[in-house]
Amino acid sequence: MFDFKKEFKEIYSAKKIPAIITVPKMNYVAVRGSGDPNEEGGAYQQAVGILYAISYALKMSYKTDYKIANFFEYVVPLWEGCEGKIKNCHKASHKKNLAVKIFSSYRGENFVSVKQIAILVKNFKEKNLVVAGFDLDTKKWLRPISSNSKNKDAVIFEDATYLNGEEVHEAKIFDVVEIQAEDKISDNPIQPENFYYVEHSRWKKIGETTLQNILKWRGYDEREQIFFSDDRTISPAEVKLQDNRESLLLLSAKNFVIRVEGSDRKKFYAHFDYNDKRYLRFSIGDIKIREQFEDHDEGEYFLADEVSIICSLTNPFFETNLCYKMVAQVFN
Repeated sequence: MFDFKKEFKEIYSAKKIPAIITVPKMNYVAVRGSGDPNEEGGAYQQAVGILYAISYALKMSYKTDYKIANFFEYVVPLWEGCEGKIKNCHKASHKKNLAVKIFSSYRGENFVSVKQIAILVKNFKEKNLVVAGFDLDTKKWLRPISSNSKNKDAVIFEDATYLNGEEVHEAKIFDVVEIQAEDKISDNPIQPENFYYVEHSRWKKIGETTLQNILKWRGYDEREQIFFSDDRTISPAEVKLQDNRESLLLLSAKNFVIRVEGSDRKKFYAHFDYNDKRYLRFSIGDIKIREQFEDHDEGEYFLADEVSIICSLTNPFFETNLCYKMVAQVFN
């Protein structure tokens, strides 16, 4: 049985002589706050009770019907805390930043994962959101989705928000965020970038980036064709024949034209050149582009000689059993 104290002796063993040690990246279940350990039923005792309840529920989960992927049996370690005297308080027994370390990412033995993503796509999908971006560790595409089928492979709007004090801020394109991932695997053959995130847990913003930084860090996706063909649709059977399936691409497009169709409920399409081929009628999901051309009459409007775009491949539509290629985001 895995014992953190034994496996990480250099961290947990007290030294006779003070020394500087390197602590690897670890995940914690934590409570931030303060309280008197001697107060019966007080905030401190409640926090420790919550932490141990969560820890032991996870530890014993292998004996239930719910199986956590990559689970290993372990000894629940003692709680760890940062002790500090609170201003204007003479009791040295107050605690601050209570935490119990129950998982470590050391040697990949982590079954509660956190994804760090630079957001490049954010669009509406009915009452929810479609969000996608690059994994900071692998530079690969990731698309967080709800595991609840009612949410139709989207992100619950309230989850893609951050708390800054008492203010709530929406996630934006080019935000860099931390998202908790479920242990279940999406296993979508059309959209292999999908992963289930932990619902009803706010995301954490850890920074911001720019398109220029993304291109320096990773560059464009270079492909002969967009999603395995020159057409605007492709069958699921054709997609499944591909060795390197993908449903998100960052591309450099030329001669980009917006086509507006309809009057009451307008539709927006993109025509553009990529790799010496002309692609037609890619539906546009980009919110700003749709708002920009909402008041335009039916017709075609030239946007730019060259733009950066993100193309996405949909899951098969029920009516046609075809996957549609679309322009999810436009940067010009």
